[in-house]
Amino acid sequence: MKKFIKEIILAVILIVTVAALFILISEEQMTRTIKIIISTSLISIVLVFYLLNEIRKRRERKLNIPIEDEMSRRQKIMAGNKAFHSSLILWLVIFAINSEFDNNETMLGIGILGSALIYGIYLWLFKLKDPQNEE
Repeated sequence: MKKFIKEIILAVILIVTVAALFILISEEQMTRTIKIIISTSLISIVLVFYLLNEIRKRRERKLNIPIEDEMSRRQKIMAGNKAFHSSLILWLVIFAINSEFDNNETMLGIGILGSALIYGIYLWLFKLKDPQNEE
């Protein structure tokens, strides 16, 4: 079970993202309480990841481990590179289905949040990757 935890978390993130996209596209069909529940759960997921990151940083500070080193800088650069190319594909998909959106602000919001989510996922995957097996 432990070796599949990364794939399970990634699948949950993707399912939540697709569900949020569906909700934003078909707003008039959803009841208000369902929208509130799903929005609250999305915010809670982001908050949990933020808190876990802060706990890790605090633990590293107590152990006098530098927060930023050469490997973490390289991971950020590699994640940014992959996320940029994946975000281009996301924007192409958004523009392909732009008739489904009621207004341009919704389309822009989904694109920006999707790009940020893609970068976060790639950064998380590169941090979990074994440093000896890079490229």
